Amino acid sequence: MSGIAGSPAYVAPEVLSGSYSEKVDIWGAGVLLHVLLLGSLPFQGDSLDAVFESIKTVELDFSSGPWESISGLGKDLIRQMLNRDVSSRMTADEVLSKFKIRRVSCLALLSVLIIMYLLTNAYFRSPMGTVLHGMPLEGGNC
Repeated sequence: MSGIAGSPAYVAPEVLSGSYSEKVDIWGAGVLLHVLLLGSLPFQGDSLDAVFESIKTVELDFSSGPWESISGLGKDLIRQMLNRDVSSRMTADEVLSKFKIRRVSCLALLSVLIIMYLLTNAYFRSPMGTVLHGMPLEGGNC
């Protein structure tokens, strides 16, 4: 894939260089998870260029402030989803299997994802659409 597209705060660093893969969706989902857990975007700035610079350089501090109330599992998941090293960033299958999300009923998980999809703006629908499209629905469990 190539070209720059998406909502600035959710853009993966490799998108800014113009060449990227489906792992940008994991980055975008990691940003959304950060927002859901902490109520703020992980990478911010006063201008578009400042947001992009933050995405490329800011290191998240998982040891202080609001992170103190987040479980180790939550911190680890966000850390691995927002990994700037694309080759080390988790895949969707790794997220689902490592964190035992597959044990959740597909119907329950699908309901949550649909609600999240409907509540997010049009710019962020691509990553959620990818997750929804790849869900196995056979057998009742993910």
